[in-house]
Amino acid sequence: MKFAVDAAFVISLARRPDRLAAFCDRVPADWSLPEIDVWPAVDGQEVERPAWWRTSPGAWGCYQSHAAIVNHCLAENIDRVLVLEDDSTFAADFTARLDALEVPDDCQQLYLGGQHLSPADRGPSGLVVGRYVNRTHAFALLGCDTLEIFRQHLEPGSHWTSRQHIDHHLGSLHRHRRIRVYAVSPWLCGQAAGSSDVGRGSTTERWWSR
Repeated sequence: MKFAVDAAFVISLARRPDRLAAFCDRVPADWSLPEIDVWPAVDGQEVERPAWWRTSPGAWGCYQSHAAIVNHCLAENIDRVLVLEDDSTFAADFTARLDALEVPDDCQQLYLGGQHLSPADRGPSGLVVGRYVNRTHAFALLGCDTLEIFRQHLEPGSHWTSRQHIDHHLGSLHRHRRIRVYAVSPWLCGQAAGSSDVGRGSTTERWWSR
């Protein structure tokens, strides 16, 4: 089936309008998916974090922002959603390749950009099967059952390791094959250069080779 979503969100901090403006400038002019709504990111520096959380305030905000989108989609009966972060950047042929993409019926999570921390398996044309995909800047969740699995997996508690970021936590879903994960190949989205609100320092534009 052709790739389609009911909604698209970009996560962005209110105190970083520069990042949102740069993201909007990068969105392809021929964008063919639903209009991208801005999802106000949880600012990890401004909210209380639980005692068990041992990594950065920015990572807490990132986790909480993604969890909030999942909960929103379940509450509003949004079955298929594209989640972007405001450092996403797009391949020059993004729309043409995405519109031509055939997504298998069993696809529950589709990464448009990321990094394979375990070798991917061969998939249908333009896709690979993910075994442990890292990064959260561009992925889709497909189906209410998938969203419910994510909601449960993202509940806070002792199942998180003390210094784990959300992308590694999602990797446990992939490694244990609780959901069927595909990724476009080559990537349609990379991460733009700039200062990070989750990690530390600045990064150059990144497109992972695997």
